[in-house]
Amino acid sequence: MTLYAAAHPWAMTAAVLLVLIVLIASLVWLWQRQAEEILSLYKQPDDDPHRIDLENGRFRLDIVRRHAGWRFVVTCRDHDLKPGDVVVTTIRPDGLGQRFDFARRGRRLQSIVKVREPLIFVAHVSISWGGTDSTFVIGFGGAVEPIRAHGEVLRRPETTADKG
Repeated sequence: MTLYAAAHPWAMTAAVLLVLIVLIASLVWLWQRQAEEILSLYKQPDDDPHRIDLENGRFRLDIVRRHAGWRFVVTCRDHDLKPGDVVVTTIRPDGLGQRFDFARRGRRLQSIVKVREPLIFVAHVSISWGGTDSTFVIGFGGAVEPIRAHGEVLRRPETTADKG
């Protein structure tokens, strides 16, 4: 190897340049991926099924992989929520359900309990904020299409403060 490098000094330079180019390309790709993830929180298309609009703020419910398990994450761009303000209850196609309470993780709320796989269910999201209780239905996985027809009706906030 040293004989080859001595006979062809450009080969060693080319190998070092190739390694540096691959390293820089990998770092740029990772940075771009992280930037897209951050920007996705602020880009809100009108047909975003995970967005919740209230009079006093816009929320987003996502499932993210954290520490070898899936967890719900609630993000609010406009205001800070308290962990007790949000409760998510899932209903799976087999009829089983699970309730999720939240804890603060930075500016977001993250579910305390991990979400079981498969990630196919309907989530009933209850937000108690500003004296108003609102309930929304959001589909995840294969559950998105079955609820789309009646989901538009169920996604409208149902306020219990007005009822009584």
